[in-house]
Amino acid sequence: VATPDPWAEHDLAGVARGTRVYHGLAQCAVACHPAYTTKPQIVAFTKELTKMDVREFRDDPYDPVAKDSDFGMKIVPPDFTFNALRAGDAVGDIYRSIASGIGGTAMPTWKNVLPETDLWALSHYVRSLVDLRGTPAAAALRKALIEQPYWTPPAVDAGVDGAQ
Repeated sequence: VATPDPWAEHDLAGVARGTRVYHGLAQCAVACHPAYTTKPQIVAFTKELTKMDVREFRDDPYDPVAKDSDFGMKIVPPDFTFNALRAGDAVGDIYRSIASGIGGTAMPTWKNVLPETDLWALSHYVRSLVDLRGTPAAAALRKALIEQPYWTPPAVDAGVDGAQ
């Protein structure tokens, strides 16, 4: 059962929180969906929300990765700025897919894993990406991300004993 949506429709604060949750906490782009922000931003979001350091990325974090399914074939997760969502584009539909997962696929259930406010924020963020679908802004975002400068991992903080 869905809780009431704490974020107003298209609330910028909800989208901003959802961006952080997608890239830093739930890490949707680590193994499945595309990333929609720069590598330094992903590093910062992950550090902010999990206190973990990102040291490397998969070969192409800006494209989805085909995953095994229970249907005897690989399934490619949607690129929200390109693909239509089969379960619906409304924020409530997106919330339902995130909260309950997608049976038979690699999409896990996030209900009771993430706080409700984060589930709704993530839903608003995905909806903001869906709003870009097929627009010049979506193409410009993809181009900017693919053409970003080479990324070098940040230096590891020295530990108590000074080792790195």
